[in-house]
Amino acid sequence: MSEDRAWSTITECIEKAGLGKSKETTTCGRRKIHPYSLRKFFFSKAEGVIGETAAHAMMGHGSYQQTYYRRTEEEKSKDYLKCMPYLSIFKDNVDLRNVTNEAALAAIRAFAEAYGIDPLRVKIEKQKETGKEPTTDEEIAAIQNEIKKLRAKESEPKTIVNENELQQYLAKGWDVSTVLPSGKIVITKINQTVP
Repeated sequence: MSEDRAWSTITECIEKAGLGKSKETTTCGRRKIHPYSLRKFFFSKAEGVIGETAAHAMMGHGSYQQTYYRRTEEEKSKDYLKCMPYLSIFKDNVDLRNVTNEAALAAIRAFAEAYGIDPLRVKIEKQKETGKEPTTDEEIAAIQNEIKKLRAKESEPKTIVNENELQQYLAKGWDVSTVLPSGKIVITKINQTVP
């Protein structure tokens, strides 16, 4: 992502959150909340953890780069990892993996609903199966399994036949799916192995 695109994305998010209203400006006319606020937030937190020189260098300030970049990549990574707990915007120290898993669960629930699958039904079935509340990972896996079953069913070969053709198809492993108002019959090939 380019720097310009990153800044415009941040500005859009600020606007959507209602935090960048033009009436909320400083005495010099700059909005109180703006993309540069993130840089200031980073510096104020990082400076207290890794020191002023390293914080300036991590922000890309040229005059500090030469000194800081003598350090190894591993040392610079360790500095950033030291800063991470202080850079969170969450009230408590939140495990970002849990936030990511919850976002993934929300996305897969929406995806399942688009397929006509009730995610709550899947969760309840999983709970009955295991006798306990499913973890986020277990719920995701259960929903994915339901989607796979549905997609496999959709990929089964189907055809429409007349009543006089039906017996020969049934003998070859086909099954009746539905009878159309015209009297024709929709049949599905069963016992297919899906890759």
